Amino acid sequence: GRLSHHASLALVPVSASLHGPSFAVGDRVRIGVGLQFRAGFFRHHCSVSAMSPLTQRAMEPTKHAFCTSSSDQEVESATAPDGHVRLHNASAPPFSSGLPSGLARSQQLYMMQRFLNIPATPSYVKKDNGLVLDRVVMNVGGRTWWQTLTLRLRAQRAWNTQEFSKGKPHQVLSDPSMYALGGRFRVGFGANTVLRGLGELGSLSGAVEDFSKIRRKLAWGGGTGDTSKAVNGPGGGRNNAKGGRTHSSATNVRGIKSDTFATNNKPAAADDPSPRGRITLQTKVVSGHLVSLDASLRERYQTNSGYEDGPSFVSASVQSRGARVLNYKFGVRHWLDETLPKFERGVDQLTGTIVTRPPPRREATVGASLEHQVTLWRGTRRAANPDSKWNKGYAALPQTPRFVVGGLVGGTARLALRSDDETTAGTGGGTSGVTAPGASSSSEPSTVAGAPTTLKSVQKGTVDHRQVLSLTAHASFGSFSKPVLDYTAVDVRYDLSSCSSGYGQLPSASGTGTGTNDAPAMDALAAPKTAMEKLVTSGFDGHIRVASETFTVGATQQLLGPVRLRAEIRFGPGVASAAAVAGWRAMITSDKLPDAKNDGPGSNKKPLPGSVAGKGGGGSGATVGGHRGPGGPGGSSGKAFQSAKTENGSKVASAWRAASAEICDAELVYGIDVPLPPALGAARLVAWYNVKRGEAMAEMRLFDL
Repeated sequence: GRLSHHASLALVPVSASLHGPSFAVGDRVRIGVGLQFRAGFFRHHCSVSAMSPLTQRAMEPTKHAFCTSSSDQEVESATAPDGHVRLHNASAPPFSSGLPSGLARSQQLYMMQRFLNIPATPSYVKKDNGLVLDRVVMNVGGRTWWQTLTLRLRAQRAWNTQEFSKGKPHQVLSDPSMYALGGRFRVGFGANTVLRGLGELGSLSGAVEDFSKIRRKLAWGGGTGDTSKAVNGPGGGRNNAKGGRTHSSATNVRGIKSDTFATNNKPAAADDPSPRGRITLQTKVVSGHLVSLDASLRERYQTNSGYEDGPSFVSASVQSRGARVLNYKFGVRHWLDETLPKFERGVDQLTGTIVTRPPPRREATVGASLEHQVTLWRGTRRAANPDSKWNKGYAALPQTPRFVVGGLVGGTARLALRSDDETTAGTGGGTSGVTAPGASSSSEPSTVAGAPTTLKSVQKGTVDHRQVLSLTAHASFGSFSKPVLDYTAVDVRYDLSSCSSGYGQLPSASGTGTGTNDAPAMDALAAPKTAMEKLVTSGFDGHIRVASETFTVGATQQLLGPVRLRAEIRFGPGVASAAAVAGWRAMITSDKLPDAKNDGPGSNKKPLPGSVAGKGGGGSGATVGGHRGPGGPGGSSGKAFQSAKTENGSKVASAWRAASAEICDAELVYGIDVPLPPALGAARLVAWYNVKRGEAMAEMRLFDL
């Protein structure tokens, strides 16, 4: 054979892989060394290749894992008329169906109104009593700016009122609490700078009331006459005893048709009429970076257990952008609310448990992440049928079978620049937000009676750390070009986030001063439950604790033509193992049901509790778990199980019920995805439903490939 060794030196700029070869002084240098060995027909190649960023569509949730764990991340939600809420230090990145498509919700609604002739787009929101209808009522703009207003009607709440059933819909539809309003604007300054904002009124009752007060005040000429009747209306005052505003609605003024939406004999909760919103100024004047300035007012945040109103803040950040392996972000934030709520997850120094506590009044963060994607297998795309009008397939881009794996690892350090002078105190027994020992760390923190609840805000100079790991495997089969079952995809994602045990300051054991910031957590009070938690705790001597650990499994299947069915489920590893054990035990227990030969007339075995003796021979026919066991010869209970197939089916059903009871807290999202024919797959109609949160939304995604 022949042995040849060669080394090559090449200048490869950062932008060469994206924008073609362009060389400049100071470009990055990459050295490639290749070894080539030939011996007859044998040839071996060994090369050092550069890492690739996450570009596969299935890797988008993994790519967003860094921002989700370290700062804020937008996620789609049907609860807001604008269709977006935020995640803050969440336990896992959003579902793929919940990632923003880049097209504003109001623009999606307007496109469906104009091009698909849909007068109002339906959504389902459990807290709004069911079906709601969204419609853009104003859309104005020019070449560099636009402004929209979206009106929401709580249609099912209106339908279930007594007045509507009595044939008086005008009385219901004139109630301002049946409506919500959302607005969004965007103004461009040149090619690199944009100013955008969004706002929301959860109910128009407050705005209508304030407008009535102003109008009546002007009508009275600024006098001091008694206008309480005119302002408050015949039903009495709108202001409660505490000086707050009580929101009238058709559901609580006139009653509702069914008690489905009532809790503890009370009407459905009133909607918050206070405004909320955000203004953002972004610029890309710095090449490869995005500079953002944000001002937020009471935005809604999504948590594991529901939604909550977050505190207002102002922030500034600089982050890398584009497809790159190394990403980083710098930022500062100042919270504006007078009293900061227990809003963040961290580790309690004294108990070693995951708690929720107030953030520092002012903070500076710096973080970086490293990502990589590898295509392990790539198949061949099947040729499309030339006789079909979909001769190029149903997708805008060619769908090739492949198996891809990718991952991201990152970390964030936060420095408290200013502490909160006010102590957020509470009394033991329900307000500490401490995760009980033995509970899954991936769930929302629960309360522990007697736990230390005098939690001060993070003190000035305190540094805490957060780490995130996200791994994804994606496999797809088919070319999405045939009319039936020509595309199948399976995605499996593992997400892990951890934080330092010195998260914040707590009073010392003596009750004076503060505890040591880097004190390890106490393992005896919160023993690790999963293999990863044990590994992290032992590897870092308790200084770092696992805050959340989740698995997400998703599947996509073409049904007919361009219609695809999507489903995703998220659960914790502890929950999955508990469900498997419960299902196995249920199946084993079903094998131990009494047999016919042991329950005959001559059997000395005592019948099980709740058994019913059979006739014509005295068979036992015990009833266990809702299934009647086989009786003795001639007994009528022996007809319960007609065949071994039925018996095996009952075993599987029992195991499924037992496993489902353990994973009842898992979050399941399913829906359909339909590419639109006029756009050749570049525009898609997407509808999804979140079972746990009780919300569904239909939308049009454009260029979301």
